Amino acid sequence: MSNALNAAITYKSVGGFPLGTAVASILVSLSAQTPTNNTSQSLAPNSASAAFSGLNPDVYTPSAQAQDANGNPLGSAVSGAAVTVQGSQQTVALELPASITGTAA
Repeated sequence: MSNALNAAITYKSVGGFPLGTAVASILVSLSAQTPTNNTSQSLAPNSASAAFSGLNPDVYTPSAQAQDANGNPLGSAVSGAAVTVQGSQQTVALELPASITGTAA
């Protein structure tokens, strides 16, 4: 059986960025207690969730970071609570604000 973790992502508007700034991707990462189990994936802006499968049993802390087209971080990364992935499939829902809207000041 494949071990899996699903992360739900929510968004909020954050101002103060230069005109023309745009979110190009959301980097969702799982940091494991065993570093060799760390994994990540890049999602399109406003993606509602990230699905990870084939995970080794471990304790994973999910995080999300908005990025511009050059991979530069926009705002701060947000982290969710640690999730233990065991021998059965598990799902977790997280409130991860990660989208940024630029507005003229």
